[in-house]
Amino acid sequence: MPPFGIPTELTPRIYDWCDGAVDFFEGPNEPMVGRSPAGPALLKEYQQRLYEAVRASADLKDVRVLGPSLIQAQIRLAEPMADVVDDANIHPYPGHFNPETTTHASLQLHIDGARRVFGDRPVVITETGYHTALATRKQHLPVPEAIKTRYIPRLLLWCFHNGVKRTYLYEGVSSFDRGDTDPESSFGLLRNDLSPTPSYYAVKNLLAQFRPDGTRKYKGQPLSVRVERGPADLVCMGFRRRDGANLVAVWRGSQGWDAHAKTLTPAARAPLNLRLRGRPRTVRLHRFRDDGCLSSTRLEAQNDLLRVSVDDSLAIVVLA
Repeated sequence: MPPFGIPTELTPRIYDWCDGAVDFFEGPNEPMVGRSPAGPALLKEYQQRLYEAVRASADLKDVRVLGPSLIQAQIRLAEPMADVVDDANIHPYPGHFNPETTTHASLQLHIDGARRVFGDRPVVITETGYHTALATRKQHLPVPEAIKTRYIPRLLLWCFHNGVKRTYLYEGVSSFDRGDTDPESSFGLLRNDLSPTPSYYAVKNLLAQFRPDGTRKYKGQPLSVRVERGPADLVCMGFRRRDGANLVAVWRGSQGWDAHAKTLTPAARAPLNLRLRGRPRTVRLHRFRDDGCLSSTRLEAQNDLLRVSVDDSLAIVVLA
């Protein structure tokens, strides 16, 4: 058995076992390369064998190879691997901080660290998320359920905003049901008994916003939307759906929870002005609530100016 993972010659067989439902073969998960002086070289050797095994198989021509998910000090010990990966791989957990944090837990610091090992390869996040084990004594501090629900949609969009190719939340289903002291019992979108958390509904509703209304592709002139006024911590992202609708995702990138004082720190609503070029047929504002559901209202532009308000909960303006 290789020191860091399964025998690489099994990759075509694993692909067959999965009926071809494999997008990536991932390098070792959070390997502790610093435990041995030979660790960095052994990891690079294993990653090279994995890369060569996948590239040598005609059946795996569309499968990409991810690097190992190096964390903390291990990323400073690893050898460069840009030549034996298709994509970089990171686990940028924000801890108890907001997704847009500029602290030691910031997404950009994780991306910058990965560049040293993986060069300019596209970045994939194979783990990130929040847990709600409020009684834990572990260093990875929790957030309340409402804050997790508020942060998760922002986290997914923030990763996309920073150029991440694909983001996987940890995790779909919580691994255990060990109570409020165990983080591994509360990372999931679904609880251990498969019941949905509010975060599950938040992700479901986020995905639904990008689902086209109908099957025909819109071929008319697109709208133009420009931020004319907003708070200093505003995050604004624009999208155009296949059916021609413009989506403007907005929120304040502030921290809604003080983990040490164990108090909520919500951001007040601030005015936001959007200048439109073109006339939308309808404008709807969808606000994400802390229970994972949406509140929706119809808006009217006045002289090409759309006035809304924004706080630290995600809101999406849909201009059809």
